[in-house]
Amino acid sequence: MEQVFFLSLFCLICGALASSGTETFYSLSAKDITGKMIGFERYSGKIVLVVNVASECGYTDYNYIQLNQLQLRYGEESLAILAFPCNQFGAQEPAKDSEINSMIRYKYKPQFPLFSKVNVTGESQSEVYRFLINSTNGLEPKWNFCKYLLDRDGLVVQFFDQGKTFDKIYDSIDGLLYRKRREL
Repeated sequence: MEQVFFLSLFCLICGALASSGTETFYSLSAKDITGKMIGFERYSGKIVLVVNVASECGYTDYNYIQLNQLQLRYGEESLAILAFPCNQFGAQEPAKDSEINSMIRYKYKPQFPLFSKVNVTGESQSEVYRFLINSTNGLEPKWNFCKYLLDRDGLVVQFFDQGKTFDKIYDSIDGLLYRKRREL
Protein backbone atom coordinates (compact mmCIF):
# COMPACT_ATOMS: atom_id res chain seq x y z
CA MET A 1 0.00 0.00 0.00
CA GLU A 2 2.84 2.36 0.87
CA GLN A 3 4.50 1.65 -2.49
CA VAL A 4 1.27 2.51 -4.34
CA PHE A 5 1.05 5.80 -2.42
CA PHE A 6 4.63 6.80 -3.28
CA LEU A 7 4.22 5.72 -6.90
CA SER A 8 1.04 7.81 -7.17
CA LEU A 9 2.77 10.78 -5.53
CA PHE A 10 5.71 10.43 -7.91
CA CYS A 11 3.35 10.36 -10.93
CA LEU A 12 1.51 13.45 -9.66
CA ILE A 13 4.75 15.35 -9.22
CA CYS A 14 6.03 14.34 -12.66
CA GLY A 15 2.74 15.34 -14.25
CA ALA A 16 2.79 18.70 -12.50
CA LEU A 17 6.34 19.36 -13.63
CA ALA A 18 5.53 18.39 -17.21
CA SER A 19 2.62 20.83 -17.35
CA SER A 20 4.15 23.65 -15.31
CA GLY A 21 5.29 25.67 -18.30
CA THR A 22 8.88 24.46 -18.34
CA GLU A 23 8.86 25.03 -22.09
CA THR A 24 12.14 26.17 -23.60
CA PHE A 25 12.81 27.91 -26.88
CA TYR A 26 14.41 24.72 -28.16
CA SER A 27 11.24 22.71 -27.46
CA LEU A 28 9.28 24.91 -29.88
CA SER A 29 8.69 24.41 -33.57
CA ALA A 30 7.08 26.33 -36.42
CA LYS A 31 6.24 25.83 -40.07
CA ASP A 32 8.67 27.34 -42.51
CA ILE A 33 7.41 29.39 -45.44
CA THR A 34 6.98 26.20 -47.51
CA GLY A 35 4.89 24.47 -44.83
CA LYS A 36 7.61 22.17 -43.45
CA MET A 37 7.64 21.86 -39.64
CA ILE A 38 10.99 22.97 -38.21
CA GLY A 39 12.01 21.97 -34.70
CA PHE A 40 13.96 24.67 -32.91
CA GLU A 41 16.29 22.16 -31.27
CA ARG A 42 18.36 22.64 -34.44
CA TYR A 43 19.26 26.13 -33.15
CA SER A 44 20.58 24.89 -29.81
CA GLY A 45 23.95 26.44 -29.00
CA LYS A 46 23.49 29.35 -31.42
CA ILE A 47 22.61 32.96 -30.83
CA VAL A 48 19.12 33.48 -32.27
CA LEU A 49 17.47 36.64 -33.56
CA VAL A 50 13.70 36.35 -34.12
CA VAL A 51 12.11 39.10 -36.21
CA ASN A 52 8.59 39.81 -37.44
CA VAL A 53 8.79 40.92 -41.07
CA ALA A 54 6.49 42.54 -43.63
CA SER A 55 7.21 42.99 -47.32
CA GLU A 56 5.20 46.20 -47.84
CA CYS A 57 6.59 48.18 -44.90
CA GLY A 58 8.76 51.27 -45.19
CA TYR A 59 11.38 49.43 -43.08
CA THR A 60 11.53 46.38 -45.39
CA ASP A 61 14.48 47.24 -47.66
CA TYR A 62 16.71 48.45 -44.84
CA ASN A 63 15.93 45.50 -42.59
CA TYR A 64 16.37 42.73 -45.16
CA ILE A 65 19.68 44.23 -46.27
CA GLN A 66 20.87 44.56 -42.66
CA LEU A 67 19.62 41.09 -41.68
CA ASN A 68 21.52 39.56 -44.61
CA GLN A 69 24.69 41.44 -43.63
CA LEU A 70 24.25 40.33 -40.02
CA GLN A 71 23.88 36.69 -41.05
CA LEU A 72 26.88 36.85 -43.38
CA ARG A 73 29.05 38.52 -40.73
CA TYR A 74 28.43 35.94 -38.00
CA GLY A 75 27.76 32.85 -40.11
CA GLU A 76 25.28 30.05 -39.66
CA GLU A 77 27.43 28.38 -37.00
CA SER A 78 27.11 31.31 -34.58
CA LEU A 79 23.84 33.06 -35.48
CA ALA A 80 20.38 31.96 -36.59
CA ILE A 81 18.00 34.65 -37.82
CA LEU A 82 14.37 33.48 -37.90
CA ALA A 83 12.01 35.70 -39.89
CA PHE A 84 8.25 35.49 -39.33
CA PRO A 85 6.00 37.36 -41.77
CA CYS A 86 3.12 39.11 -40.02
CA ASN A 87 0.16 41.11 -41.34
CA GLN A 88 -0.95 42.62 -38.02
CA PHE A 89 0.70 46.03 -38.34
CA GLY A 90 -0.69 48.18 -41.11
CA ALA A 91 -1.74 45.12 -43.14
CA GLN A 92 1.70 45.22 -44.76
CA GLU A 93 2.08 41.47 -45.35
CA PRO A 94 -1.24 40.57 -47.06
CA ALA A 95 0.09 37.89 -49.43
CA LYS A 96 -0.01 34.11 -49.00
CA ASP A 97 3.12 32.28 -47.87
CA SER A 98 3.96 31.09 -51.39
CA GLU A 99 3.73 34.65 -52.75
CA ILE A 100 5.78 36.05 -49.87
CA ASN A 101 8.44 33.39 -50.42
CA SER A 102 8.70 34.07 -54.17
CA MET A 103 8.87 37.83 -53.81
CA ILE A 104 11.28 37.94 -50.88
CA ARG A 105 13.61 35.28 -52.31
CA TYR A 106 13.71 37.12 -55.65
CA LYS A 107 14.16 40.65 -54.30
CA TYR A 108 16.27 40.18 -51.14
CA LYS A 109 17.78 36.67 -51.37
CA PRO A 110 17.60 36.18 -47.59
CA GLN A 111 20.48 34.28 -46.03
CA PHE A 112 18.20 33.06 -43.24
CA PRO A 113 14.99 31.03 -42.99
CA LEU A 114 11.55 32.50 -43.54
CA PHE A 115 8.70 30.98 -41.59
CA SER A 116 4.99 30.80 -42.27
CA LYS A 117 2.98 33.97 -41.66
CA VAL A 118 1.92 34.29 -38.01
CA ASN A 119 0.15 36.56 -35.58
CA VAL A 120 2.62 37.89 -33.04
CA THR A 121 -0.02 39.29 -30.67
CA GLY A 122 -3.63 38.59 -29.73
CA GLU A 123 -5.71 35.47 -29.24
CA SER A 124 -4.34 33.66 -32.30
CA GLN A 125 -0.74 34.50 -31.39
CA SER A 126 1.86 31.94 -32.46
CA GLU A 127 3.37 29.78 -29.75
CA VAL A 128 6.83 31.14 -30.63
CA TYR A 129 5.76 34.72 -29.95
CA ARG A 130 3.83 33.70 -26.84
CA PHE A 131 7.08 32.23 -25.51
CA LEU A 132 9.12 35.32 -26.47
CA ILE A 133 6.65 37.80 -24.99
CA ASN A 134 6.25 35.79 -21.78
CA SER A 135 10.06 35.60 -21.51
CA THR A 136 10.31 39.39 -21.59
CA ASN A 137 7.52 40.17 -19.12
CA GLY A 138 5.20 41.34 -21.86
CA LEU A 139 7.48 43.17 -24.30
CA GLU A 140 5.65 42.65 -27.58
CA PRO A 141 6.00 43.99 -31.10
CA LYS A 142 4.08 47.17 -31.76
CA TRP A 143 5.11 47.28 -35.43
CA ASN A 144 7.03 45.34 -38.09
CA PHE A 145 10.69 44.38 -37.69
CA CYS A 146 10.83 44.08 -33.91
CA LYS A 147 13.51 41.66 -32.79
CA TYR A 148 14.15 39.28 -29.89
CA LEU A 149 17.74 38.25 -29.22
CA LEU A 150 18.35 34.91 -27.53
CA ASP A 151 21.64 33.68 -26.12
CA ARG A 152 23.18 30.27 -26.82
CA ASP A 153 21.11 28.76 -23.99
CA GLY A 154 17.85 29.86 -25.63
CA LEU A 155 17.15 32.62 -23.12
CA VAL A 156 15.72 35.91 -24.37
CA VAL A 157 18.28 38.54 -23.43
CA GLN A 158 17.10 41.59 -25.35
CA PHE A 159 14.15 43.07 -27.25
CA PHE A 160 14.66 45.62 -30.02
CA ASP A 161 11.74 47.65 -31.28
CA GLN A 162 11.55 48.62 -34.94
CA GLY A 163 13.38 51.90 -34.34
CA LYS A 164 16.59 50.41 -32.94
CA THR A 165 19.63 50.60 -35.17
CA PHE A 166 21.54 47.53 -36.17
CA ASP A 167 24.64 48.93 -34.45
CA LYS A 168 22.99 48.06 -31.12
CA ILE A 169 22.19 44.56 -32.38
CA TYR A 170 25.81 44.03 -33.51
CA ASP A 171 27.04 45.22 -30.10
CA SER A 172 24.69 42.83 -28.30
CA ILE A 173 25.69 39.85 -30.45
CA ASP A 174 29.38 40.68 -30.04
CA GLY A 175 28.80 40.80 -26.28
CA LEU A 176 27.19 37.36 -26.30
CA LEU A 177 30.00 35.91 -28.44
CA TYR A 178 32.65 37.52 -26.24
CA ARG A 179 30.95 36.15 -23.11
CA LYS A 180 31.01 32.65 -24.59
CA ARG A 181 34.72 32.89 -25.50
CA ARG A 182 35.50 34.20 -22.01
CA GLU A 183 33.73 31.22 -20.43
CA LEU A 184 35.79 28.65 -22.38
